[in-house]
Amino acid sequence: MLTCLLWACGPPAIRPENELFREGTLAFEGESYNSAIEDYKVLLEQYPFSDRAEIASINIAYAYFLTEKFGKAIDAFNDFERLYPISPLLPFVGYTIGMCYLEQSNTADRDGSAPEAALRQFEKLRHQFPSSLWAQLAKHRAQQASEALGSHEIVVGDYYHARKHLEAAEGRYRFVIQKYPNTQAAARAEQRLADAAAVKHPAE
Repeated sequence: MLTCLLWACGPPAIRPENELFREGTLAFEGESYNSAIEDYKVLLEQYPFSDRAEIASINIAYAYFLTEKFGKAIDAFNDFERLYPISPLLPFVGYTIGMCYLEQSNTADRDGSAPEAALRQFEKLRHQFPSSLWAQLAKHRAQQASEALGSHEIVVGDYYHARKHLEAAEGRYRFVIQKYPNTQAAARAEQRLADAAAVKHPAE
């Protein structure tokens, strides 16, 4: 009886490496991302030098991204970059880190830190891997990040304008035009400045 109890309280059995990878991959492909993460994590814990560790690591990070756990995804992708500094997957990693930040910037009235981080990440990717497909996609995403940043500045400018702080408001609008000139936000800022000028100097 005592022997049975001791056996029951012992460490869990080590699952075969192939089984962990197969089940994790099947779960990932079946969009059961939480199960996939658990299987891959066990694989990395029990077989840290496995030939499949690189794929398991990237799939964990991407599973976090797909389930919108963006903070965990960024951490996991950063870990991947440190562990595999010459991996051919690094352009994809850099792009998806940028997307993690961009997905967190879906409203214009936040503090602007998420789209700013996204813009830095996409520019970094374009500098490091200029000939990759992911760098080409990053150009488009950088434009989206610029739009989000410009929109944020307009929200702040409108806030000042509504409270009759006209100089502060116009300063924000000019900043958008100067910093993000090729955006729709810049066009809106120009219109606001034109409207302000019309109020100050109405046609006779």
